[in-house]
Amino acid sequence: MRILFLASGDSVHTPRWLSFFQRRGHRCALVSIQAGPRLVEDQLNLRPDRRAGLLDSLRALDTVRDYLRRFRPHLVSAHYLTNYGLIAALLDRHPWTLTCWGPEVPLITERSLPDRLRAGFVVRRADHVTAAGRAMVPHLLRYGARPERLAVWPKGVDPAAFPPGRSAAERGELIVHTRTLDRFYRVDVLLRALAEARKRRPGLRLELLGTGNAEDELRSLARELGLEGAVCFRGARPSAAVGEALGRAALYVVTVPVDAYAFSLIEALACGAYPIVPDHASNREVLTGARGTLYEPLDADALAERILTALDNRDERAAAVSENRRLVARRGELGHNLEGIARAWEDLVRRGEGER
Repeated sequence: MRILFLASGDSVHTPRWLSFFQRRGHRCALVSIQAGPRLVEDQLNLRPDRRAGLLDSLRALDTVRDYLRRFRPHLVSAHYLTNYGLIAALLDRHPWTLTCWGPEVPLITERSLPDRLRAGFVVRRADHVTAAGRAMVPHLLRYGARPERLAVWPKGVDPAAFPPGRSAAERGELIVHTRTLDRFYRVDVLLRALAEARKRRPGLRLELLGTGNAEDELRSLARELGLEGAVCFRGARPSAAVGEALGRAALYVVTVPVDAYAFSLIEALACGAYPIVPDHASNREVLTGARGTLYEPLDADALAERILTALDNRDERAAAVSENRRLVARRGELGHNLEGIARAWEDLVRRGEGER
C-alpha cells in the first residue's frame, strides 16, 4: 500500500519507521515541515529550517493537500499530535493514523484551553491512535480517543544500533545525556548536580549528545560552574554513535520533569548504562522490572547524591547491565513493536475504516 508520512524529517525516529515499512513492501512518502535529509524518493520538505509552529502547520495545509492528491495514499500517518496531527485532521483524508511520541501528551497539549481544544479536535478525527506509553492513555481518552482504536506500542530500539556495551567495571566515571538541549529538558539541573558531585568525584565527566535552543546558555553555565574540562557538547549524533556512547557510560542521566514515554531510557537500558531519571509516571512505567534510580525532578542536590551513590555501588550497576538488557529484549525492540503497529495499519486499510 501507499503510506504518506507527515513527520519531521530531522527526527531520529522518522527514518527508522520509513525503512521498516519500505522493507515490508509498502511505498512510503514523507512530508516534513522542517528541513531534513532526503529519506525517501517521494519527499517534500516545506521549510529550510527546524521551525514547525502552529502557523507553519496551517500555512502548509494547501501544499500538503496538493501533494496528497498526487501521491494518492491508502493511509496517512501523522506523527506528533500538535502539528502534523493537526494537518492530518484538517486534511480530513481517511483512513489516517495519529502517533503520539513525546511530551506533547500531556504537557504541551495542556498548557492552555486552546491547546486542549486543539488536541481534542485532532484525536477525535483520527481513525487509529498509537501512544508510545501508558502514561498518555488517560489524556488521550479524555481528548476523545476511542478505546477500541487506541493502542500502546513503545517505539523500541534497534539491537544493531544499541548493542550491549562494556561491563560495569570498565565504564569509569562517565555520564551520558542523550535528550534534546531545549530549555524544557532542564539540562541546567544536570550541570549543577555534576558540579556538586565533582567535589567528591573530581574525575566525573559528562557527554551531552544533542542540540537545542538552550545550548548556548548551557555552555555559559558550564563555564560559570568551572566544568569546561568535564563537559563535552557532542552535538546531534546518529543512532550508532549514541549507542556507542551509552555503551561506554557508567550512568545515563536526564532531567526532563515530565515525559510521555522515555524512549531514550530504553536505549540506555539496552546498552547497559545505569539510569538515573526523574520520578514521574513515564519513567516508572519503563523501569518496571528494570534496575535504575528515580529522583525528585529539578532537585540538583538530590540528583548529585543519586549519582554518587550509583557510582559507589558497582554491584548494583553490574547486575543492571544484564537484567536491563533482558527486559529490552522482552518488550523494547523496535522490530517487534513496529510489527504490531503495521498489522493494525494494514487491517485498518483492508477494512476501509474511516473512509468518507
